[in-house]
Amino acid sequence: MDTLTPTYKEPNARVSWETLHAQIGSVKSNISFKELSEAKSENIFVLNTHRQIVFITRSCLDIFGIEDPAVAYACRPGEMMQCYHAQANGCGESDACKLCGAFQAALACLQHNTGSQRFHLKQKDSRKTIHFTVHTEAITLKGELFMMISLIKE
Repeated sequence: MDTLTPTYKEPNARVSWETLHAQIGSVKSNISFKELSEAKSENIFVLNTHRQIVFITRSCLDIFGIEDPAVAYACRPGEMMQCYHAQANGCGESDACKLCGAFQAALACLQHNTGSQRFHLKQKDSRKTIHFTVHTEAITLKGELFMMISLIKE
């Protein structure tokens, strides 16, 4: 299992492509996630402990205008959501990230198995802000820890 990179932020290392593909397969093979994958109303994605997307629902892809889920895999949430603050060094790497509600919820999930925060996403191209409540929950699949993220658009 990969180890977490200790920083004041969330882990900044990324897993290898081989590990990532195995994680994607592990999540996609779970019957509950198979049913969720085409959900019309569930804005859910799953992250590995390095904050890379390994699963995402069609509804969540639609919010961010993404056609092919493969585009989202391996991305960090802010990169997939086109966050203004993620454009320079990636999601979780700017000073603004440590104040981000999504960051706080993910950190709470890693520390306490669950988290919930309001989250204001400023998108880089349109410069519009989208308001969410984000809920996080730790899940274990085949002995490996993941974070399930649920976005509720306000």
